[in-house]
Amino acid sequence: MKNRFIKKAVRFLITVFISTLLIMGISVFAEGMYLIGVPDIDNVQKITISYSEITSEIKEFSDEEQIELAVKLTGFLKYSLTEKADDKASPMITITYFLDDGQSLSVSANRDTVWWKGKAHAIKNKEMFINLAEGIFFLEEIQAE
Repeated sequence: MKNRFIKKAVRFLITVFISTLLIMGISVFAEGMYLIGVPDIDNVQKITISYSEITSEIKEFSDEEQIELAVKLTGFLKYSLTEKADDKASPMITITYFLDDGQSLSVSANRDTVWWKGKAHAIKNKEMFINLAEGIFFLEEIQAE
């Protein structure tokens, strides 16, 4: 009796596990893959952000709200696992995260490509990251044009 219950429970757990993997796989292919290794908001001491097409100024922020926005902004850099990135293009926006332990991480992007940890990836939802970054960090410069 116990043995039968254990077999059913194991079969159920295997079914749930396989279903979860299948749903996650479909989601990644349909919506894109998140950048792996983005720093936790609490571990970021400050950020710098540059937008070479708008201004030569590199903006620096150390307040919690701007750091949170910059970290959460990477959620709009989901990339396609099947599409080839244009690694010959140049980035428009670069965000550098300076961590509490002294390390720094940079993410760069243009309208179609994201560069993360030395690799170029084709952005799934093109233009969204640039539009949001412009509105959050460079609205004054864009309105001045």
